[in-house]
Amino acid sequence: MNHDYAHCMDYRDDCPMECFRARLTKEALDKHWTIVSWMHFENTEECKREDGRNEQAKIQEGQSDS
Repeated sequence: MNHDYAHCMDYRDDCPMECFRARLTKEALDKHWTIVSWMHFENTEECKREDGRNEQAKIQEGQSDS
């Protein structure tokens, strides 16, 4: 595959697969790719995790419960 998307440095096995970056990163790790671009997406609107680690992005979007 030839693409120029950045892969998520914050990826974990429990990331939701509806997240584009999670699927992209899982594919790269499964295929043992090493020459790819990496970025931190945690605490951005790109991050789809619901475990509280994405709270800053929710605040920025006005979605915080507090």
